[in-house]
Amino acid sequence: MPKKNGFEVLEEMKKDPRLHSLPVIMLTTSHREEDVVHSYENGACSFIHTSVALDQFRERLKQFEHYWTGVSRVPVIRE
Repeated sequence: MPKKNGFEVLEEMKKDPRLHSLPVIMLTTSHREEDVVHSYENGACSFIHTSVALDQFRERLKQFEHYWTGVSRVPVIRE
């Protein structure tokens, strides 16, 4: 991301009352355990490692889409 990293975006989202309850998924090429821990400590609901190779990235997105739209249930956000 050009101006902020994912951790900065996550922190801003979790501080904003309008965005706080949105589920945040960290999609990254990082394998670092400290990145996983930091993500969950700051409110991420999932940490997904993906490849920079396009075919592997697409497959990971398909798996994620199946989980998020067919398996998981999220609350309806009301304003």
